[in-house]
Amino acid sequence: MILKLTNEDLDTIPKLKYIKYLVVKAYQKPQKIEKFYESLYKRPIYSNSFIALKAIYVFNHYFFLGNSSIFPYDKVSEFIATFTNSWKLKQNKKYDTYDVLGNNS
Repeated sequence: MILKLTNEDLDTIPKLKYIKYLVVKAYQKPQKIEKFYESLYKRPIYSNSFIALKAIYVFNHYFFLGNSSIFPYDKVSEFIATFTNSWKLKQNKKYDTYDVLGNNS
């Protein structure tokens, strides 16, 4: 599901119905929350700007549509910290081919 939501297609945004499906699964089976974060980490969010932005979009909706009491705070803060640090490192390197800032390589 994460793969579908964070694909490289430039013309689509992640569909809210799939994000809502993940939120429902998180309520039904809280152990699935860990899998959500693992799946996001496996995506190339540090090398492709479009996937990174889609991942942030999905993460934001996933967290705020769900009941924050069932989401482990340590995983949320870990994801944000890791993403932020990696994004800073990326900014020091050459931009990828489809960079959203228009800095095509």
